Amino acid sequence: MNVSTAVQRVKHTLREPKPELALPDLIYEETDRVLEVVKARQYYQTASIDGREFYMATLRGFEDAAAPLAAMLATVAYYDDGTFADLITDTIVRLVNIPPIEPEISRIQNIKPKTAQEYKDGLLPLRHFPALLVIYASGIAAVRTRHFNTLEAILRRPKIYRYGGILQKPVPYHEDVNLQRITGFGSDWLSDQRWVRFGEEGTHRDYLYQVIYTIIQGLIPSQYAFGESLDIFEYLFGLVYLAESDEGDIQEGAFCSGVTPKPLQSRNWYRHSGLPGISLSPPYLPPHIITYLADLKRGAGGTEFFGGDLSMFKKANRKYATGFGIEHPKTGIGSPQGDLL
Repeated sequence: MNVSTAVQRVKHTLREPKPELALPDLIYEETDRVLEVVKARQYYQTASIDGREFYMATLRGFEDAAAPLAAMLATVAYYDDGTFADLITDTIVRLVNIPPIEPEISRIQNIKPKTAQEYKDGLLPLRHFPALLVIYASGIAAVRTRHFNTLEAILRRPKIYRYGGILQKPVPYHEDVNLQRITGFGSDWLSDQRWVRFGEEGTHRDYLYQVIYTIIQGLIPSQYAFGESLDIFEYLFGLVYLAESDEGDIQEGAFCSGVTPKPLQSRNWYRHSGLPGISLSPPYLPPHIITYLADLKRGAGGTEFFGGDLSMFKKANRKYATGFGIEHPKTGIGSPQGDLL
């Protein structure tokens, strides 16, 4: 099933008198198929491989397998705001909890200066690539339609379960499932692939953003609108990470002067002139993020976004601004006059 067919099947199901009877089966079946593809690749055994070819084949294989599912969940997120929130959360939970299994490979060529173990360590995060595509595609769609209940189901409710003996400890997924952690190892290979596949130069992130755009192009045809929604989604992704992290007080400019946490390494972070080692000027937020946030209280108030407690959003927003050394964008949360966060 291709992406276009996947979108049409979900649209058709949503038009039925009782879509709740058919849609879960459709999504569960497609999720099962994706998980089987990932599992089969993880148990791959061979004597020798070309490291670059195997890495790219693995990533492209996971992309091809997950693209229809990502398109399905994006369609649900685009047209629904809450009815199928549990279905979205459950799907992401299954995808982010794929256990790490190292392929049995005796000899790896074409990976210098990296070692064989570094290469294998770089392969392991790829198991979360389907989850990343689903999270980004559905999240961008939900941002575009301002479906805040659905954003809650995508960004905050799914957890990774850490195993410690018998007990399972649920933790936020953002440190494990983010673009930089999953694909950072193969960044040079992905940058080259952007030119080969799309005829454009760019970074590994640009390649992945283009992949996501091809998945939801039927929902958001305009690349301009897609880019704006992408920036907003990554900003919200970063705020959820900050809200749920164990970090205490954040020093002014901490995210610029040191190593920026991977969940905060957004497209906007990469394109501004304030990157560490490049310029001393602070980063900035583009107008479309500021405009979106200015209307957030009206759109998100009364929803399940941030557990229905927008004061948590306010605190995370301040943390982000402090860490990057910028003025916090106004949302009106907590202020009758609308002049505060």
